[in-house]
Amino acid sequence: MGRQPAFQFYPGDWLRDIGVQAAPFETRGIWMELLMRMWDAEPRGCLSMSKDDYCRLISCTKLEWNRALKNIEVLKIAEVSRNDNGDITIINRRMFREQKEREQGAERQRRHRNKQKYHAGYNGDITAPSSSSSSSSKNNSNVTCDNSVTDDLTIIYQYWQGAMGVMGPSDASNLRDCLSLLQRTIGDRDDLQTPVEIICAEIGMLTHKPESKRTTAYLYGTIRGKADELGEAT
Repeated sequence: MGRQPAFQFYPGDWLRDIGVQAAPFETRGIWMELLMRMWDAEPRGCLSMSKDDYCRLISCTKLEWNRALKNIEVLKIAEVSRNDNGDITIINRRMFREQKEREQGAERQRRHRNKQKYHAGYNGDITAPSSSSSSSSKNNSNVTCDNSVTDDLTIIYQYWQGAMGVMGPSDASNLRDCLSLLQRTIGDRDDLQTPVEIICAEIGMLTHKPESKRTTAYLYGTIRGKADELGEAT
C-alpha cells in the first residue's frame, strides 16, 4: 500500500482534547513533533525507542523529555508502555486505529479483486458430469468461459477439469463436499481466503503430487485438515 504524503489535522479536535489542552505548552509542542514522526513510522501511529533516541529524534533535552512524557502519560494523551530493555512505546490511538482500518480495507479490496479474477478466469458453463464424460481426454480440458455464470461450485469444477482433465460423478460429489465444509467453517469471515480460493490453490498443489494422490478424495482429506485448523483458530 502506497505511503500517504499527508494526514488530516482537525483544529477543533485538538482544541477540544482535554488532555492536550491541559498540558503545558512545552508538552504540546513535543507531542505535535511526535505526531509528525508517528505519521512516518512503521507501523504508523506508533514509536518505540529509548529515551536517548527520542531526545535525538525531536531535538529536546532529557529534562524536557521527562516532563513531556510524564504529562502525556498522566493526561492520557497517548498509550505509553515500557519493555524490559527500557524502550518506550508511544501510540497515538486514532492514527494507529485508522491505519489498521485502511490496511484491512485494502486487504478486503485485494480479496474482492482476486475473487473477481477467479470468476472471470474460471467460470464456465459446466454441470456435474455424467459417467459418460469421465473418459474425457486431458487434451479436451479447455472450456469456453461464460462470465454470466458465477456459481462457486462451477468455478471449482472448471478449475479441476482444467488442471486434471477428467472429472467423474464421484469427483463432483467430493468437490461439493469440499466447498460445503469450508463454507461452514469460514462463514462470513473476511480475514481469510474464500473457500473457492483455498480449494483452487489446493488443486494447483495436487498437480505437483504423484498421480495416485491427484484425486478429489485426497483433496477432500486435505481440505478437511485445513477446515480443522481454521476452526481451531476461530
